Amino acid sequence: MISTMINTFYFYLLIGLLSVVSAFCIMHGLIRRYMGTLPEHLPSKNWWLGVCADVSKTLGIHVVAVRFYVMLYVPLGL
Repeated sequence: MISTMINTFYFYLLIGLLSVVSAFCIMHGLIRRYMGTLPEHLPSKNWWLGVCADVSKTLGIHVVAVRFYVMLYVPLGL
């Protein structure tokens, strides 16, 4: 019983830490966009696979990181 509670706690701690990292990356990109140090990119017309690429260009984050966070949070329903 205790080991299950500890494992659940570590799972939630891991998800929380990943959420903080993703929030930091998004805020850093938005601050760079607001300050004008991030170059403007026109959105592409790819609706299915280009969404992560547009978000990564808008926020100045690698597309692999955006896809990782999408693949992590979609199954969890967050």
